[in-house]
Amino acid sequence: MRPLLALTLLCGLIAAPASAQGRDSAARAEHRADLERKLRTRLGAVVQQRLGLTAEQARQLEEVDRRYQPERRRLMLREMEVRRALRRQVTARDSANQATTATLLDQMIALQRERTELLAREQRDLASFLTPVQRAQLIALQADLHRRVMNARRGHGGRSPGREPGRGPPRH
Repeated sequence: MRPLLALTLLCGLIAAPASAQGRDSAARAEHRADLERKLRTRLGAVVQQRLGLTAEQARQLEEVDRRYQPERRRLMLREMEVRRALRRQVTARDSANQATTATLLDQMIALQRERTELLAREQRDLASFLTPVQRAQLIALQADLHRRVMNARRGHGGRSPGREPGRGPPRH
């Protein structure tokens, strides 16, 4: 969520295995689209309930999300691509190309700047119909869902390692 960035990530998780293996058929694409619609509907209901949104606010939030989603997705995919390339350079150690690594670092910083500018524009739009508390709650929901999606990708079942559901951070 950002507003629904994590949903995009989650849908990417669903779509990645089939498309990565080159087995993408029309039936699979339709199934993924159906899954994405169901996830989006469920997530929208959760956001509306947790933030105490009116029906009009929920509609406006969906509209803002739809408007920013393509750019968020583009940035996310580009950032993943740059991170992978950077990881390859770093793990190459002595054979790493210094000029390529410098260019990749510059690209990463530029992408982070773009992401920050996108977030600022989106927050300005959200401020026209959400209260500051609702916007803060939305950011917290987004961060939590993003963390869950990333943990699920890493095989932690949606929870942080060493953390029980419903508990605070692990104590060391």
